Amino acid sequence: RPGSIQSEIRVGRAVVPATHPDYYSLLMANTLLGGSGSDRLYLNIREDKGYTYTPASSLVPYERGGTIEAEAAVRNEVTAAAVMEILYEFDRLGTTVTPEDELDRAKRFQTGIYLLRNETCSGVANTLSTYWIRGQDATALTQFVSRVTG
Repeated sequence: RPGSIQSEIRVGRAVVPATHPDYYSLLMANTLLGGSGSDRLYLNIREDKGYTYTPASSLVPYERGGTIEAEAAVRNEVTAAAVMEILYEFDRLGTTVTPEDELDRAKRFQTGIYLLRNETCSGVANTLSTYWIRGQDATALTQFVSRVTG
């Protein structure tokens, strides 16, 4: 757009529903991609390339499907390069083996944040209501950590 000083990039892909057996693997993929603060998007397009300040990704699961989405605000002159790096990171998730230490950090992040979110009655109620909306069974509450770390 003429006069703009930056581009807002959004890249997404359709994913399996929250009730699918691969959901927890997908959750870990999102954590590795851009969902933890020391993830691949952060290291690539912020730390290494300097294209953006706060790249991120999110997993948006529903009962019948969902999306995994990456986002970044970048200077106009690096828009194309940033899009290419984001697509590269998406593809790298599916084509390379994740180093064990990187996967362990992602597992610790997810289990830690889950336990923090559910340490109060209101946190548990929020998690259970989210599960209900997604079509997940309430027993998923007690299975989260073992499914993420398993």
